[in-house]
Amino acid sequence: MQKRYMFGLLRVMVLLIACSFVVLLPQTANAVEPKTAAVNAAVEAISELPPVSQIVAVDQIVIVRVAEARALVEKAREEHFAVDADFPNLADLLLAERRVARVFAIHFAKEAVRALPPREELTPADRPAVVEARRLVNIAIEEHGVTPFELCWPYDALIDAEDQMDEFEPEPEPAPVPEVRQPTPPTGGLSGLLPAGSLLLFSGTVTLIFKQRKRRHRGFKKRCCAKGG
Repeated sequence: MQKRYMFGLLRVMVLLIACSFVVLLPQTANAVEPKTAAVNAAVEAISELPPVSQIVAVDQIVIVRVAEARALVEKAREEHFAVDADFPNLADLLLAERRVARVFAIHFAKEAVRALPPREELTPADRPAVVEARRLVNIAIEEHGVTPFELCWPYDALIDAEDQMDEFEPEPEPAPVPEVRQPTPPTGGLSGLLPAGSLLLFSGTVTLIFKQRKRRHRGFKKRCCAKGG
């Protein structure tokens, strides 16, 4: 009896385990399938991009395709936690994005220079436009490795415009000469005090002499009275 009970319990456990596999496996498959589909869609979009060597101008179709491939990669990352290793051709997308950015940099730099008036028509009011054109040209050269040869004649036109701006520079004004303050001439106040001081000194001296003589006179008078008495 006990063996039958143990056998029945074992059958129940096996049945439960089998049911759990039946329930969990479809869920796992459903969880993996969307990620695989998202990654495959991104990989396929990248594989359909043109070679980098053929991206030489601002082509709207190519730009859209590069943007769509990037969007699919980011969707697989954000929604299905895909990583770089899931995309075997991700490097091709990075190269295409850099080339598109380079093409745009050249385009913006050339357009900024083309918008400038001819050198003979430039005025000081065109200085901000010349500065902006130089900024865009520097971005193309310094950040995207564009050469002056690739910019062609707009590069030379920008140099001419900058030279013309230099001719408009006003001559520097001479530095102001520091003001040297001269000593204030005497106004007569000090010269007026000197006689007054001398007079006070003289009167003090006379008073002192007078007092000393008066004291001597009193002493002599006392001595004479004493002798006469």
